[in-house]
Amino acid sequence: MKYLIYIVAILMFSCNPVKKVLKDNEKFEQVAQEVVRRGYCVNDTTKVTTVKDTVYVYTTINSDTIFVGTQCELDTVLASGTWIRLEEGYLMVSEVVKERTREVIKTVDNYIRDTKHEDILKKDILDRESKISQQQGMLVVYNEQINKLTKSLNRFKWSLGVVLGAILVAVGLRIYMKTIKPF
Repeated sequence: MKYLIYIVAILMFSCNPVKKVLKDNEKFEQVAQEVVRRGYCVNDTTKVTTVKDTVYVYTTINSDTIFVGTQCELDTVLASGTWIRLEEGYLMVSEVVKERTREVIKTVDNYIRDTKHEDILKKDILDRESKISQQQGMLVVYNEQINKLTKSLNRFKWSLGVVLGAILVAVGLRIYMKTIKPF
């Protein structure tokens, strides 16, 4: 009987993760973001409608010719775009006419946007971009350190070569001096 009371007490007073999440706002926000990220519910929806509008401009030229009979050369353009040409006795007047035609093509695209989900994804993208830029900065620092170490290693190799060369010359001179006895 004692054990039964202990088991019931443990079950009644044990920690309930749902209650912990509901009591702590920070944990609740984390769970809410994960639920929205996985798409279990659509919290904030917006219906979006798009309409396209197009304006076409057509240019035509109206031209008239009259025989005048004089042998005068004249070619001029007026400020309105109309030009007058007198050539071989013919008077030609041409006018530029612009016609505007407005054609409204109504294309209705209806779709539902989950703005809460979009906000969470945008935040995730910004976090990843900041991590990427941070890693790129670290890569630049590491490359600079590698270049410095490579330069110092090359100097060390050169100085080690000089020291080893000097030692070889000294050993060679000593052997030479021992084999040839001085006068």
